[in-house]
Amino acid sequence: MHELFHDAASALVADPPRQAPTVDELHRRVARRRRRTTLLLTLPAVVALIAGLAFLGVVRPLTEPEAPASPPPTDSQTDGTVTVPDDAQPTTAPGAAASDDVPSTTAPSSRQLVNTDRLATSDWVVASAPPPGTELVLARRDIAEPGEIRVVGYGPTSGDGSDLSLVIEIDAPPSRASGETVTIAGSEWSVNVVEPGDWNVSRRIGDNDVEVQGSGEIDEDLLESLVVVEETELPLDPLGRQSDARVVARTDFESETYTYAVQESGRHRCAWFSSTGDGGGHYCGPIPDAVLVIDGTQSIPRQPDGVVAAVWGSATNEVTTVEVEFVDGTVVTARPGDLSDSFDKQFWIVATAVATSLTTDPSVAAVRAFDSNGSLLAVEVPTPRG
Repeated sequence: MHELFHDAASALVADPPRQAPTVDELHRRVARRRRRTTLLLTLPAVVALIAGLAFLGVVRPLTEPEAPASPPPTDSQTDGTVTVPDDAQPTTAPGAAASDDVPSTTAPSSRQLVNTDRLATSDWVVASAPPPGTELVLARRDIAEPGEIRVVGYGPTSGDGSDLSLVIEIDAPPSRASGETVTIAGSEWSVNVVEPGDWNVSRRIGDNDVEVQGSGEIDEDLLESLVVVEETELPLDPLGRQSDARVVARTDFESETYTYAVQESGRHRCAWFSSTGDGGGHYCGPIPDAVLVIDGTQSIPRQPDGVVAAVWGSATNEVTTVEVEFVDGTVVTARPGDLSDSFDKQFWIVATAVATSLTTDPSVAAVRAFDSNGSLLAVEVPTPRG
């Protein structure tokens, strides 16, 4: 139906151009806002209960085995060599998801949306009966003022996550109302203006707004079947918080450190580029499957002239060297780090001075990927922005 996120290769460059009002537009709009049971048992009874549960395989160990230390992120230099600090240990924040996350088949406890009069900050709205042939492929939050926006998306069970046929949002910027309404199970929804072939309805629940967008005609059965679940019961870990991301690559240039951090869940990825000086940004989108991907470029003014150009991206596991050629002829290489304990791809980043102006950004002429035998596997050329 639509793509929720914009192209990764241009998302992190200053002032990217606006795109057509698809679900991609939805992403940009989103980015602008923001039993207990007491059981009294005697000690013998407790012992007997635990023994019985252990026999049935219900009781899990009180401590989980400690995860092995992760390999360090890549660290590139402008002389064509690569160094990897021994003490550089990237960390994964609690809740960070690996790239092989798949939706759970266990139905979470929930309550019908039509019977809900308020939503907690940890509540998400999902489809208990999504469109046939689809599954939850995206759960994402956006931190914005005055609060937090929560988005879930459904796509084909065998797709790459880029085509979403159903999107459900909490507290996204409101769509333009058409003036029409539809009543579902006694609840009134506002019908909003959308592109031909799609539908969009919204409803106020307490202090929150819920908006649902799909394809074809308004699916009243789907709307009636929407349920509210706790965040911990989502089949995917939500994306969107930088604190949950893992540093996957970094490089130093002229006393500044440039860092690339990634969070993946299901078929989607959020990534953050940052530096100790100027520059930074983030994007979210489907996880690419190409051999070599330029995830972003950024040119930062450098005195007295030229720019410091940073380029970062991902590559498949057979890639051992990434070579970046800039428009002034400068060539910098990086060796992607092995992060196969958490990701299906490798990541790289480079930064160097380039004798060019910001008007020619991206200042990258080409990026090439080589295997351990020196064979060229792929070439990527950034598309200049007009």
